[in-house]
Amino acid sequence: MVIRNVILTETRNQLVQALVASGRYQNVSEALRAGLRLLEQEEAQIAGIRQGLLEGLAQVRAGEFAERSEVDAIRRAFGKHAHLHEPISSTGAPRKGQFGRDCTGGR
Repeated sequence: MVIRNVILTETRNQLVQALVASGRYQNVSEALRAGLRLLEQEEAQIAGIRQGLLEGLAQVRAGEFAERSEVDAIRRAFGKHAHLHEPISSTGAPRKGQFGRDCTGGR
């Protein structure tokens, strides 16, 4: 293992000390390694999102996209839970937009 010196703010130091004192981690190094593992996972997720965005942009530039409504996009993005994101009136019916369309894409 490589030995590093790290400077922490007082708040971060208190957090690490509390985690060690709770018994969750045996020492400060173990707690910091756990934090770095989480950071590594987050960076991998961000890289995946970035790659997906780049692929999507390349498809749009190549004309490889289908025109659909914003509701279709929500349904694709949220899958079976898309109905949770649709506007509903107080009566439980889809709310009407200002031009007479309901907000779920119907007419």
